[in-house]
Amino acid sequence: MKDPSSTHPELIEEISFLKQRIKELEQSELELKINLQRFKSLSEASLEAVVFSEGGIILDANKTLNRLFGYGDEELRGRSAADFIAPEKKPLTIEKILARAEGAYETLGLKKDGSTFPIEVTPHEFEHEGKKLRISVVRDISERKQAEEEIGKQKEFLRKVIDSIPAFVCVKRIDGTFELANKALCDAYGTDPEGLEGHKDIEFSPLDEE
Repeated sequence: MKDPSSTHPELIEEISFLKQRIKELEQSELELKINLQRFKSLSEASLEAVVFSEGGIILDANKTLNRLFGYGDEELRGRSAADFIAPEKKPLTIEKILARAEGAYETLGLKKDGSTFPIEVTPHEFEHEGKKLRISVVRDISERKQAEEEIGKQKEFLRKVIDSIPAFVCVKRIDGTFELANKALCDAYGTDPEGLEGHKDIEFSPLDEE
């Protein structure tokens, strides 16, 4: 009886090619796992929260990020990064992921207990074996936001105080531009605080030509 394989050399060649391709893919997958492990080992030594993802799906995350969001070591893996963003902020995050955008941006993180907190995400794209991977550093900026809110309240209080003074009150920078000015001075120049700050007197009171 004739060997069927001897009559189909193209099929044998195709099978051989597929076997080789499978071997290459397995090797690529192994290398990716090794590299991710190296990245994770480095990230574990960092105080920053770090997450690795592909196409918006989390491949791995360090312990700092797990603690930040209130999850166990393996709970984040395989889930969408958007799952950990507050609903009202998800469109922005998905847009950043799809656009493969880099550069820091602020959003709202969603913890396991359902609470939200402000975070800053700094992503970076890199390619490995034709795969587009993403490493992102996530920072809890709650304290920064609280400080900004407190500064805002202090500025508002200061504004009310100086605006209650009928005399001209202002603070100028070294270059002579206004840093702060009260309502009386702004009214005299026919503008508002935002219009005066960052400018000089000469811009609002040109010398009259006789």
